[in-house]
Amino acid sequence: MEKFRDPKWNRNRFLHIYPNGADVKETVSSINHPRFYEEYRKDMQLRPRFLDYGQRILTQVEMEHMGKLKKVSKKSKTSKKEMMFVGIHCRRTDHINYELENDMIPLTLDYYIEAMSLFQAKFEKTHHVVFIFVSDDMEWGKRKISKLKAFKDIVYFVGNNNGTDPDAIGNDLGVLVSCNHTIQSHGTFSDMAGFLTGGLRIIPHHFLQFRSKKHMKKKFLDQNPPAVRPRRLQFRSKKHMKKKFLDQNPLDHPLEGI
Repeated sequence: MEKFRDPKWNRNRFLHIYPNGADVKETVSSINHPRFYEEYRKDMQLRPRFLDYGQRILTQVEMEHMGKLKKVSKKSKTSKKEMMFVGIHCRRTDHINYELENDMIPLTLDYYIEAMSLFQAKFEKTHHVVFIFVSDDMEWGKRKISKLKAFKDIVYFVGNNNGTDPDAIGNDLGVLVSCNHTIQSHGTFSDMAGFLTGGLRIIPHHFLQFRSKKHMKKKFLDQNPPAVRPRRLQFRSKKHMKKKFLDQNPLDHPLEGI
């Protein structure tokens, strides 16, 4: 972690995650180190106006969703559940070519379905689980997810869909950071969203089918199984559906043992 105190990285008012000449693999390894989160999370905060925007959006979503619930059920216990916001960041557009060029596996709809299913399995008995979708390709999300019966009424598409306007980018990050938990895609924007949000987060490398070659080189069987290890839902028995995948925070050691 000493490297982040080096003037090449630390510019006093900001931390340059990818300085010129830095080894990308070294950088990724460093920002995924648990101490990075411990040492820098308190100091790395969004501007208040972006956080205020995020809170306003979630308040609007909560009001809209509670209105839906009241129409469906008049039972008192429905209103007693708290709202649980899970932010989804879906990076697509130009990043897909970057992923293919760098031996990364582009995320399909299956990734988001499985990640959402895991959060539902953990929280649906105690909370109203609502997913907040932010992307640089909002139409893809609306087209794919809106057709899914299990999720169409609990996913809200609130992203600004503008990757060139700094205010739109800041507002999108403010929405994600205001959520309780995060489903990440590839890229540093996703990493920072999960990092600043805190809570639980699911990342692509948690799933074997979306694990890149460089992470496949990790000796999975040389170590004890990681504290958090997802299993594909279609191969999970009823008794294992009760296993609490999200009882421990994947943030602790996001890549170790995988």
